[in-house]
Amino acid sequence: MIIQVFIIGLIFSFLGSIPPGTLNLAVLQLGMEHKIKTALRFSLAVAIIEYPYTWIAVVFEDWVTPRH
Repeated sequence: MIIQVFIIGLIFSFLGSIPPGTLNLAVLQLGMEHKIKTALRFSLAVAIIEYPYTWIAVVFEDWVTPRH
């Protein structure tokens, strides 16, 4: 029971933290138009492109944040 509550809270917390950016809204629009296969391909392409940006951000964060 407690794990079920935790998982539901985790899902809603994750969904609430997703900002409504242009890429997210584009996938939402494709899904609402019942173009699920196209929406999944677009989501995969966005994830592939966003991965290097995230990696670079983590590397530069290590440079900016002082170590104790």
